Amino acid sequence: MAKKKPINVDEVLERYGEAKTRKLITDNDRREAGKYVWPAAQDQIRTGMSNDNQPRSVEKYDDTAVRSAYRMTSGIFTYLMPAGSRWHSFVAQDYELNQQPEYKTWMSIAAAQTHAEIWRSNFQREMFLTIRSMIVFGTGVISVEMIGGDIIFKSHHIGFMFFDDNNRGEIDTVYRQIFYTVRQAAQEFGVEKLSKSAAKAYKAGKLTEKHEYVHVCEPNENYDRSKIGSGKVKSFYICIPDKEIVREDPDFAHLPYLVARFARTPGGIMGYGPAIEYIEDIRMLNRMARSFIESVEIANNPPMMVEDDGVVGQPVTGPHGMIYVRSGAQFPQPYTSGINVQGNAEVIFQMREIIRMAFFNDLFEPMGQHRNMTATEVDARREELIVIVTPAVVSLAKEIFSPLIVRVLDLLIKTTNKAKRVPEPPDSFDYDIVYQGRLALAMSNVQANAQEATMAKYAPYAETTPVFENIDMDKSIRTSWISSGAPAENLTDYDEMIAERQRRKQLDEAAAQAASAKDAAKAYKDVSGVPEVGSVAGTL
Repeated sequence: MAKKKPINVDEVLERYGEAKTRKLITDNDRREAGKYVWPAAQDQIRTGMSNDNQPRSVEKYDDTAVRSAYRMTSGIFTYLMPAGSRWHSFVAQDYELNQQPEYKTWMSIAAAQTHAEIWRSNFQREMFLTIRSMIVFGTGVISVEMIGGDIIFKSHHIGFMFFDDNNRGEIDTVYRQIFYTVRQAAQEFGVEKLSKSAAKAYKAGKLTEKHEYVHVCEPNENYDRSKIGSGKVKSFYICIPDKEIVREDPDFAHLPYLVARFARTPGGIMGYGPAIEYIEDIRMLNRMARSFIESVEIANNPPMMVEDDGVVGQPVTGPHGMIYVRSGAQFPQPYTSGINVQGNAEVIFQMREIIRMAFFNDLFEPMGQHRNMTATEVDARREELIVIVTPAVVSLAKEIFSPLIVRVLDLLIKTTNKAKRVPEPPDSFDYDIVYQGRLALAMSNVQANAQEATMAKYAPYAETTPVFENIDMDKSIRTSWISSGAPAENLTDYDEMIAERQRRKQLDEAAAQAASAKDAAKAYKDVSGVPEVGSVAGTL
């Protein structure tokens, strides 16, 4: 058996430092996006100080970007993961396995249990924060653990997270920066596992003293598929000041930190979201709103033009104010700036619409500004917008939703809680995750709508040419049924349906043959009067 390779702390910390330096280059982009779109989370460089006590001052005069990002977060969450309904299921990649009862039963139990545990946990709040981080900062991170028999999700601020990727551009190493007080470190690692400096502070009673740690999750070079307990990912914690490993976790089958990137540049590791891509427009809108507020104030409360020493005292221009004019002096006149307030308002409205569209708000409220559209026009508009948002949604599903569900399923298989446990699969087999949320169904419904539109187009020709012989109607109706969101379990088994159809056909043919024989016998009797012995007619 090969000897386990020890962890080289200096090498790990060197890679950790390189990851921090690499991320630092783009920190300003995320900081600017946070300033205008998520002020409470704008900090990107974290220290041992509590960030809750830091001021969040920013000269923000328009909150369109904040509301649009929040609306997009709500839309993606609701459309992909509707509360109260099952938004995912499992299907075997091998079609034949989907027809076998033991596999169907296992996939049904797995889907029911994972769905129940996800909604029983703190998933909704933490996933909402993760999606919002992905939209604003381009990257969102969430972790999945089982603590005390419960599935626990935790969204992590991108300011604490650093990454390395593999040769395929996939993130395979995650570093999480942590600042623990001595008391917190003792709770997390145990008093006997404290590093030298933390143990010294603990003995001295300095429980509020903070130290920096890093949680490292990286590929396990000692992974052995045949060895029980050997996982693809190893996890350990390092105390930075002392360069000591204070805890090593059991190997993980999957990366516990799930990283979602809205979009990224070729060769880049950090994601870019709408807030970063449209930051110049957001800044411009903020500046225009500030100028508009100033112009309205000038229009509503203009400066007064008076002659030098033409009034007595300071003119009072407020309600019920008095202006005392010296004898013979010209009356004070309001200053006219010539500002077109209405024109400025129109330009700002147009800029706000650009920001809303940047965050796909028109996708999640397709009828909001088009209340006189026909149903056909609504479908066409929805399909057009789905084409725009699909790349981001597919990326989200691949990088975070699918690994998250697989991670939860893996934890439920390993748990000892019988009420929550998912049994081991019948055999090792490959399966896919099928999403059934509103947006996923709308995306798949594009094809169903296309086939229905084509069939309606050629329906008039069916009277002269058998055009529908080109279409497998059984597959078409099953595709439309599932794509429209109808429950798949209400569909009959395809093979059973074909067998029942053949049985009915055979019964109909037998009945037709019997009826034909009876008619033939009757005709024979009418002609001869006496049937021959042993003939069909003689038996009737």
